[in-house]
Amino acid sequence: MKKLNLQESYMVCSQLSMILSSGFQIDVGLKMIEEEIDDANIKEVIHTVCEEFDKTMNFPQAVKNSQAFDHYMEHMVLVGEESGHLDDVMSSLTNYYQKMNDIEHQYQSALTYPAILMLMMVVVVGVIAFKVLPLFESVLNSLGSDLTGFARAFMSFGQIFSLISFIILAIVAVGIIIIAFIHKFQPEKQIYDRFIKRVIMSNKVNHSMSQAQLTYALSLFLSSGYALDEAMQYLPDFIDDKILKAKLLKCKEYMDDGENFEDAVKLSKLYEGMYLNMIHVGFKMGQSDVVMKRLAETYDQEVYLSISKFLNIIEPSIVVVLSVIVGVVLLSVLMPLVSIMSSL
Repeated sequence: MKKLNLQESYMVCSQLSMILSSGFQIDVGLKMIEEEIDDANIKEVIHTVCEEFDKTMNFPQAVKNSQAFDHYMEHMVLVGEESGHLDDVMSSLTNYYQKMNDIEHQYQSALTYPAILMLMMVVVVGVIAFKVLPLFESVLNSLGSDLTGFARAFMSFGQIFSLISFIILAIVAVGIIIIAFIHKFQPEKQIYDRFIKRVIMSNKVNHSMSQAQLTYALSLFLSSGYALDEAMQYLPDFIDDKILKAKLLKCKEYMDDGENFEDAVKLSKLYEGMYLNMIHVGFKMGQSDVVMKRLAETYDQEVYLSISKFLNIIEPSIVVVLSVIVGVVLLSVLMPLVSIMSSL
């Protein structure tokens, strides 16, 4: 059984959200989804969750035992079950997976054209490096044409440059093909997701995504009546970002030493600047859960703006790089030709 991808997780959470908000029990909802869903993988996952639920009578444990969902889903379901807000959690997870799925599609669409362009350029540069330039050089030698020192040096440079460019482009192209192959046939390895998050996405985007997850989870705890010190016991399990987790643990230490939440946040630098000011105002007004939810939405907007900026830069940047490669290679051909024509 494969892990659910973002689109499949969105479908499961959206249906559970509708079912729970209509007043049905979770076991009834699961059976309804299993009967109605057409997707074979989702049907298998829901069937497994139903079996685990029948054994344990514990929905969060059933979700975890199925091993078909990510850690964020597992932790959020646990919080929702314990707080009695499982329907709200499912609604939130629906929005979360929809946003993550939209982000993935944005990256895929933005990277498809440059990837195809790069594969084409591998072929073009390869033909120039291994066919055109050697043939051009042999023709010049057979004609007995005298090249200037600069023209001959530039032609040699072009041959070396084209060869190096071909090797680099070929390595990148092979990497793209391998990642695409694994993503298509072995999606459970999550190679594509890791590539996107660790190689393409900036640290700022990853940090904003983690901060949004943390902030929403905290708002959910507060709206469910949890004490802050109790909520802080759960929160480190939600975060994969090492830097953010270290700040969170430091904040917890300050709170254990007697600091209030606002001061602990400031000392640990868990939130800074405008976000820290919003927390201070929200907590003083007794609107802690509301302000944390607004902060989570603000971080979501940061993620979208950062991704939009990235998408507006990456495609023209790749085109410029490839144009420079082709331009240098063509100049290495044209310079000797100009030298010969000028000597006639």
